[in-house]
Amino acid sequence: MSYMMGEVLYYDLKRGFGYIKEVGPNALQCFFHINQVSGKTILEPHDLVVFRLHPNPYKPGRIEATDVRFLKRDSAPAAPVTEGGQS
Repeated sequence: MSYMMGEVLYYDLKRGFGYIKEVGPNALQCFFHINQVSGKTILEPHDLVVFRLHPNPYKPGRIEATDVRFLKRDSAPAAPVTEGGQS
C-alpha cells in the first residue's frame, strides 16, 4: 500500500491520538494513534505528514492512519495587511 499525504487536524498529546485530513480532492479524514507515529512524536495542527491507511482492528468498517511520518511544519501565518495606508 502506498503513502498518502495529509495535514494534522487535531492532536491530543495527553490522550495520544488525533485526526489527519488527506491532501487532495477526496479529503478523507481519519484517526491515528501515537503508537503509529514514527520519529517525531509531538505533532501539531497543520503539520504535514505522510501515512498509510489500514482497517481499524477494533472498529470494523473504519479505517485508521498507520506509519505516520512527519514531513513539515507550516510556518506561522502572515500578519494581516490593512487597506488604506499606515497604521
